[in-house]
Amino acid sequence: WNDGALDALLVQAVSRPRVLTLLPGALTGALSRHPLAELHRFTRLVARMDPPMPVALDGELVSDAASALQITVEPGRLALRVPSDQARKRSSTR
Repeated sequence: WNDGALDALLVQAVSRPRVLTLLPGALTGALSRHPLAELHRFTRLVARMDPPMPVALDGELVSDAASALQITVEPGRLALRVPSDQARKRSSTR
């Protein structure tokens, strides 16, 4: 969606086996309603981590040990190409 905000889903520290049980909810959106998770919408996010920790953005590891992170939404900066048949399907479901 083009609403000028991003979603951040924060999940409390859990064991690796527990992560495996939570993954399906992350894929379906149900994890945002789980008691161990908090969904936040933002246009600017600043986080400081002590101790440093791994950071992943959109599923990609960007740092093994980050101590700070700043993300700012810049509306209109991301261009997406969608095949025309896909675009029709999406617009008809809204």
